[in-house]
Formats: sequence, C-alpha cells, structure tokens
Amino acid sequence: MLKKYDYLVVGAGFSGATIAERLASKGKKVLVIDQRNHVGGNCHDRIDRIGYVQEYGPHIFHTSDKEVWDYISQFTSWHPYRHKVLADINGKLVPLPFNLNSIKICFDDLQYKNYKDLLIKKYGLNKRISVFELMHDKNKDVRKLGDFIYSNIFFNYTKKQWDIDPEKMERSVLDRVPVVVNDIDAYFNDEYQGIPEQGYSKIIEKMLKDCDVHLETDFFGCRDVVSYDFLIFTGRIDSFFGFSEGEILYRNIEFRFDTQKNPFQKNSVINYPSLHYPYTRITEFNKFLNIKSTESVIAKEYPSWEKGFVAYPVQTRENLELIGMYRKKADKLKNIFFAGRLAEGRYLDMDKAIRSSLDLFEKLG
Repeated sequence: MLKKYDYLVVGAGFSGATIAERLASKGKKVLVIDQRNHVGGNCHDRIDRIGYVQEYGPHIFHTSDKEVWDYISQFTSWHPYRHKVLADINGKLVPLPFNLNSIKICFDDLQYKNYKDLLIKKYGLNKRISVFELMHDKNKDVRKLGDFIYSNIFFNYTKKQWDIDPEKMERSVLDRVPVVVNDIDAYFNDEYQGIPEQGYSKIIEKMLKDCDVHLETDFFGCRDVVSYDFLIFTGRIDSFFGFSEGEILYRNIEFRFDTQKNPFQKNSVINYPSLHYPYTRITEFNKFLNIKSTESVIAKEYPSWEKGFVAYPVQTRENLELIGMYRKKADKLKNIFFAGRLAEGRYLDMDKAIRSSLDLFEKLG
C-alpha cells in the first residue's frame, strides 16, 4: 500500500526546503523529491581537500529581513563575509557597483573631481542612482559619465549575458545597474551577510531531516503513483502545464571549473564585461570562507542557450507576458501551489526565496 503524504514538495532548493521544513515542524507528513542527485538546488556546494566549491556559481547570503536571517540561522553558523565585486575595464580592476573609487580609477584627477562634485551636489552622499537616470541628466558631464558606465559595464555585459540587444531589455534591468555616491566598495548594502561555515547543502540537509527525501526522481514520472493531498511545485511553471502557452525563454549558465594555485585572483569575483572575453565572470571560491591552501578551485561562467543549467528568465516584454499567462493559470488551481524562481518565473535571491516560502506557509495556515 502506498504511503500517504499530506504534502508533496517538488524541488529541494531553498524554496522547497523552507516550505517543507515549516510543514514538517507542524507534524505534516512531507515528501520532497528532486530530479538531481543532491539537495540544495543551485545553491549546492561542497568542502573538500582543496577547499570550497559552489557547483552552480557564486551564492552569497545577504538580507535585511531579520525574520529570514533568524530563521535560516537556526540551521547554520556564519562565516562573516562582505561581498565585493571587481570588473575588468580596459585592463583596470574597478569596483562594482560603480562608485567614487571606480570613477577615480577610470578617469584622471581633474575629471574625477568634477564628477565627484557634480554627483554629490545633485544627489548627495550615499545615494544610489540608476545609470538610466545619469544618461538622461540635463548636465552634459553627468550624461557623459552615464554613457561611459553604460557602454563599458552594462551594454557589453548584457549583450553577452542575454544574447539580446540591450535596448530590447526591460527598463528594470538597467535600473539594477546603479552608481553609488560614496567610496565604499560593497556589492550589497544589506544588514546581514555571510557564507554558511559548512556550506548551503548542509543547511538544506538539516532543514529536511524530518521529511522523506527522494533524489533523482522526476515529478512527471511519479505524480500518479504518489498519494498526497497538496502539491508544492518549484520547477518550471511552463513545464507543469505542458508548455500549453509556449515555452518561457530562459538563459542557461555553464560553469567550467579548474584548479589553480591559491590565490588565483585579487578578488573572489571578477566580472568581464568586455566582448573580448567569452565568459562573464570568474569566481575563486576559497575566498568566500578565507580558506588558506596551496590550491583553489575557480569557475569561469559562460552564458548559453543550450549548455549548462536553466538560470534566468529573459527580461523582455514578450517573455514576461508569457510568464504572466502561466501564473494566471496557476492561480486557478486547487491544492496546488507554486514557489521559487522557476515556478514564479522571476529571479529570486536566496532570502527572497525563503521569504516567499515563509509567506506561503502562513497562507496555508
């Protein structure tokens, strides 16, 4: 006789693990399945003899949501880490987001002072301004700075990352490219930041300890032989509906790993916006946990339409409209709920994925 579950959760990443853990903590019988051979989703990682490796690229936990931070901290202790990103611009390593230090590196002293004074006078210290706003400023010098950042950071990186004319991307994508009016080299400004000392996969394992977990299990191959009352689906929303409205366009990411002498590069993550490089960034993982060893694993990141794994929904109007159509269909279903990046058709940082699942748990009562 089949075992009866209250909930079937499809996907063992943070979205699925959070809702599964919360349900199990209330005595619900929960089955979690994942088609991969490991838990953790794209946050899956490991620590071995060489050091630290994140199998699906760099993940830095950051949030200003204290409830999310307190919740996830039940399952880990944290290595203090404040993320910084450098970008190779014409052979110079420049802090991102673009700030006053970036301007100082890219321009001569006179230009730097002029841009600094203009930005502080108009916007004030510590303000975050979108490149779009700078490009449309009334002051020609401010516009010139915006154009420089757009062409050297946004345009080529976006073309390489998405393989789409940047002009066809949604305005919201450009709004995520800020200029910060200060000299603090920080990629995130969230209050809580860190890397789990034992890795993300260990967090997920602890979260799922009271659930039944079956890996290398495809939902579409087992849904008719598993007995459950409610379904939480964190996979691709278009695949759930058999691509009835069409296939949502996603950009894939392929990581090519290599072992190098430690240290390999100046920073944990260095971006390469120029089209001269086929990859978008290089990550040296040992720097996340400050691991001192003779060797270090690095990963070069290559956007692709076919290789690697499904990563980001393409931010064009047509694609977003298609996602909206599927979400409307999902809202009409009974006892079936969708959570997470692929199921919601939007990019979610880890804390936002956890928050979304915590909110869904409250909704389920």
